[in-house]
Amino acid sequence: MNIPTLRGTPVHTTVIQVEQIISIRDTLSISNANLLANRTASTSVNRDTTQQAITTASASRWADFSLEVLTEVYKNILDQMVMPPRGVRSGTFDIRRVQDATTMFIEHLSPPLEEPISRGAAFLGGQSNRQFPAVVVKVSNDIKLNKGVETYNPPLSFVTGDGARTLVVGFFLHARAWNSNKLLHTETAMAKRPLLRIAKYCLLAHTRYGFIMTMDEIVVVRIKGTVFDTKAPCHVEWQAVPWVAQGPYELTVCLSMWSLVMLSLDDLRLSTSPSHYMPPPHHIPHPRSLNIWWHYQIPGGFFYRHPSSGQREADLPEGATFEEGPTETSSSTS
Repeated sequence: MNIPTLRGTPVHTTVIQVEQIISIRDTLSISNANLLANRTASTSVNRDTTQQAITTASASRWADFSLEVLTEVYKNILDQMVMPPRGVRSGTFDIRRVQDATTMFIEHLSPPLEEPISRGAAFLGGQSNRQFPAVVVKVSNDIKLNKGVETYNPPLSFVTGDGARTLVVGFFLHARAWNSNKLLHTETAMAKRPLLRIAKYCLLAHTRYGFIMTMDEIVVVRIKGTVFDTKAPCHVEWQAVPWVAQGPYELTVCLSMWSLVMLSLDDLRLSTSPSHYMPPPHHIPHPRSLNIWWHYQIPGGFFYRHPSSGQREADLPEGATFEEGPTETSSSTS
């Protein structure tokens, strides 16, 4: 028996490639590229001799900046699904100069952060009926002249797209020159020089949040006290995150930087600037422990709400403490 053959124009098939979406938490947990360091780099950190230098500061570990705390605080945001990041350069980066580290940051770390920051900002804005500006990465010279006057800019920062506010500041150091272990033992003036430098950038930008990046780790910082006076007493909280950390069960570099941006956006919300116009703030609230939640009594029960993220839980997260929440609108407590 012959099988009939149909003659005519061939039918072209279309291949549809379906790209699997992943959670923001998984996006921020991908492994980092290999970094090759310059073996002839300096083994010391120069003292800051600029006019705006911070000469002394106390320091302590930022104990509640941890995977357990952050994933509870931002649970709803981290569970959101996004497309896998595009344009991420992988492989090995040869870091010989600061410019090489900047290139690595832009090409390797920025793409995975872009969509999670956008989604996180939208979520936090929705909690307070505010629309945050877009967040972008800015690269600058450390010191530059503007009409003959020295102006100080962090080499790297996260800023609002309109340029009105700086959210997070950062700079790079060679791992041969410094690492956070130096702060665990003697905490000498030499060991604290990078903390003094990042504190200067934070205070000049009027933000509490910054980071120091080396080839081995990122050290995140939060400034306690005023952020409007480089001569006032300064306390720096810090936490080290290994560069090699990866996966959803470790605190990674990307999750850490994303969290700094989210915390700074909350300061932006709480500052005295009106929501439709954001000049340099006149006030930034004193930082709170990330592990303190607000308790609300409602008809038929109660719940806990985190003051920074708006995350709501029926039960207090393990290890957390609570305070009675302030009086809010019915929409916040319903």
